[in-house]
Amino acid sequence: MCKCNCIIDAIISLAVGIVIGLIYSTGIITGITTAIWIIFGITILTLILSLINKKCACINGSCTAIATIGSIILSIIALSITLGTSLIYAIIIGVLGFFASFVISSLYRIITCITKESCKC
Repeated sequence: MCKCNCIIDAIISLAVGIVIGLIYSTGIITGITTAIWIIFGITILTLILSLINKKCACINGSCTAIATIGSIILSIIALSITLGTSLIYAIIIGVLGFFASFVISSLYRIITCITKESCKC
C-alpha cells in the first residue's frame, strides 16, 4: 500500500515539476530565490520530523529519504548559481519542483502517520 502511494505521489510530483519548469521558462515566476529558501526550510522540517519519529520511518522512509535528499541537493545547487531563463535553469527548477512536491506529500504522510498513532512495521 505504501509503495502504491509513493508511486502516485511521484506521478503527481512529476506533473507538478513539469508545470513549474514550463512556467519558469516563460519568465512568469519572479521570486524564485524566496521560493527555493521556503522549499529548503520545508525539506529540513520534513527531515527532522522523519528522524524524530522512527515508527513512521518504516512506512514512509524510502519516499521521504529520496524526496529530502533530492530537494536539499537541488536547493543548494539552485541557490549557488545565478538563475537565468535558459533551458538548463528551467530544467533545474522543474526537477526542484518535482522534489518539492514530493517532499510536501511526504510531509503530509508523516503528519498523518503521527496523528493516527497506529503505525506498525
